[in-house]
Amino acid sequence: MAEWKEHIPKGIGLLCLNDGFVGDKACGHGITTKNYLSVIYNQQQFPAHFEHLFLDTLTSDRSKEIGEYVFCENANVNHQHHLVGNIERDQVNEQTTIRARTGIGDKKRKDNMDQLWIKGERENAIRRKKEALANE
Repeated sequence: MAEWKEHIPKGIGLLCLNDGFVGDKACGHGITTKNYLSVIYNQQQFPAHFEHLFLDTLTSDRSKEIGEYVFCENANVNHQHHLVGNIERDQVNEQTTIRARTGIGDKKRKDNMDQLWIKGERENAIRRKKEALANE
């Protein structure tokens, strides 16, 4: 909470906890606000069309690009995942991974959103960030 108060006092940012696996590369375990989601996604929620993969990467990448990503190395959480080796792969993981690769797939969804980001959404997010910080 000290990091939050110091670096994100107006609730505009992404605070990433240290999961001991991904580190500061992407925020699989983090804290943010609906107001910040409005900045990077122009809505007060995460995009609903992701099935399982890449939403953490997309959110982290955008936050880093607009200077609103804070990694808390000493705020440790246990990332329970079969890739880490601390749990077995289960039916839920198998089903969500299959869903994430069905249709266009989560990777393609992220890639499409990245293209929109490059083509103007980044600038819109920066504008929304300035407005949000000015209104707080």
